[in-house]
Parts: sequence; structure tokens; C-alpha cells
Amino acid sequence: MEDRISDSADDNSLQPPPAAKPYLSFSIENILSEGRFGPRAKRSNEHAPKCADGSRKPSMSTLLSRLPWLAYTRYCPPKIPRSKTRKGSRRHKLDRNPRIPFSSSQLAALEAKFLQTQYLSGSEVRDLSSSLRVTEHRVKIWFQNRRAREKKTQAEGSVNSDSPHIQNA
Repeated sequence: MEDRISDSADDNSLQPPPAAKPYLSFSIENILSEGRFGPRAKRSNEHAPKCADGSRKPSMSTLLSRLPWLAYTRYCPPKIPRSKTRKGSRRHKLDRNPRIPFSSSQLAALEAKFLQTQYLSGSEVRDLSSSLRVTEHRVKIWFQNRRAREKKTQAEGSVNSDSPHIQNA
């Protein structure tokens, strides 16, 4: 056993001495040094205010002097009370015109025209909108929605017809 100890001692003598390490401000030794984060730093946090989660919050000037990168992050942000209603969505709805439904006579005229053709030319849109006393935009949107509804009902119908029916044996 003594031979092993002497062998390891011989191995250490054959290795060159370690090179001097350059001083790095972000090195582990520097970060963990007594002067930077030692007992003095811990004592300064004893009377600091607590965050919402119960942890101690050091003063901002102390933190920024020791850790300048904290100025660019959020550290124990304050709890800000939030209102129950969102003002942004309410404002958006106030800017829009209220929804005015089509009358039954207008719907009948729109449906009749849709049965003739699913797509209207520019002049047909103008004529229909003036006869119904609605905007051209509303006529275009109604036709667009009606085509989508037609496509959806056709898709549902084809799914139902494709499904096998169970026959009683």
C-alpha cells in the first residue's frame, strides 16, 4: 500500500506545475468570493422587504451595484390589480355599427336571387342592394355566408349518405 502512495507522489512530480489562471470577473472563484457574496451580503438582506412569494427582496440600489444585469430583468414584480372587463375588446365593439338583421322580405329576395345564381356581378349587387335598401357590402357578405352554409350542408349530407346503414337481419 505504501508503494501505491509513493507511485502517486512520483506521478505528481512528473507533471508540470499548473499554469497561473487569468483573472476573470465572471469566474466561479470570483462569484463565490467572500467579498462579493459572503456573509456581509447575506446580512444586508435581513431587513429587506418581502416579495409576494415570501422571499426577501434586497434594495434595488444594492442589487444593481452588485448585479448590474438585473436592471434588464424583472425581479419580484409588483402584483398589479387587473380589471375584470377588458377595455380593448369593449372599445372594438363600440367602433362597429350595431348588427341590424334583414327583414323577412329582404331575406326572401336574397334567397330568390341565390336560387337563380350563387355569384353576383357588380351590377347585380348594386341593383339588389338598392332595391333592398341595404349596402352593397351587406349583400356581398350575405351571399358569401350563404355559399358557405350551402357548402357545409352539402358536406354534412355527403357524410351522412356515405355512412353504412345497419340492417336488421
